[in-house]
Amino acid sequence: MVNNLEPVYGIILAFFILGSTEKMSLGFYAGAIIVLGAVFIYPLIRKKINA
Repeated sequence: MVNNLEPVYGIILAFFILGSTEKMSLGFYAGAIIVLGAVFIYPLIRKKINA
């Protein structure tokens, strides 16, 4: 799960380095939501399949 969160750590770090001067598009936020959703839903699906 730590490897899956590397993009999230990168986003957070970039926010602190670049601040609010960097503007993200709607596509960026949609992609971030997809990545975060996959990271958090995967353990639930895996648990359901193994049960």
